[in-house]
Amino acid sequence: MAKMTLKLVSLISSTTLIALWRSHSSGLIRARCWQFYCVFYQQPSNPQQARAFLTERFLLRENVVFLAYDDEDRALGFTQLYPIFSSVYMQREWLLNDLYVVSEARGKRIGEKLIEQTIEYAKNSGARGVMLETAHSNIPAQRLYERMGFVREDLELRVYFKVV
Repeated sequence: MAKMTLKLVSLISSTTLIALWRSHSSGLIRARCWQFYCVFYQQPSNPQQARAFLTERFLLRENVVFLAYDDEDRALGFTQLYPIFSSVYMQREWLLNDLYVVSEARGKRIGEKLIEQTIEYAKNSGARGVMLETAHSNIPAQRLYERMGFVREDLELRVYFKVV
């Protein structure tokens, strides 16, 4: 594996970054990290659909993406954030919806660096905080989140969802 000098590319909604987004989103979707991400969540990998979905989110200014690359421009991981709003606190919050690091880059603090970038972005945007969810079985992720200051909220509520 190439030297692991982490390069974080911020794909923040801005017309000046559309060309950058197109080049990096195409690379991300072709990259093994996107395919492995889909497999991890037991979903089929559909590069054309993923590119269309991600491009639409970006063009509509609905997401923020941070990408991590090594010195040979191989994708090591990514995060994708979506804005949410709290009516109670009357503030923006960020949902860290996607976080993935390729297996060969795990244990090298890539996930930690991506989360640090996410937290810094949230602070700079004036957000109240960052929210995330993970599977009960994803113990390594839970340890990382707690080590980075995230607090587990064991709420006495049930989440309901209806496909429409």
